[in-house]
Amino acid sequence: MKQNHIVLTTLLLGLSMSAEAGRFIPSEFESYDTQDLHKISFVNDDIVAEWTDGQTNAYAFSSLQRILFSEATQTEVEKQMAETQTELFLYPNPVVETLYLSGVPNGTEVYLYASNGAVVGTIPCTGSTLSANVSHLKSGIYFLKIADKAVKFIKK
Repeated sequence: MKQNHIVLTTLLLGLSMSAEAGRFIPSEFESYDTQDLHKISFVNDDIVAEWTDGQTNAYAFSSLQRILFSEATQTEVEKQMAETQTELFLYPNPVVETLYLSGVPNGTEVYLYASNGAVVGTIPCTGSTLSANVSHLKSGIYFLKIADKAVKFIKK
């Protein structure tokens, strides 16, 4: 059986994982500081997390909630999201045609990535709720990157 294997060391979806860290949230009940994370690998339907203390954990890819990234300096969008304590809400998930994302500051550029890390496109947000027609995308797992946050969705 062929094994699909993608390794992420210091880069995931074109984002740097800085020493200031972010959050790796592999499931609804777990949340870790990315400062303690050495490497993330995607192996078949699992996410394999290798920690700086040498431990390794496997998580079902379908349970991945979010990977949040932080940098030493905040962008204006990050500052605005932090000041308003905005939470992102993506729906429906899975999606067939139109995807909605609320909590995005007006004027924000949202980046769309395929699960292999390739940039699929950018979506400008012109209001507090972004709507995007994703019917042209192949079925699979995708990520939206907004400032220092990434949100996963499934295209049916």
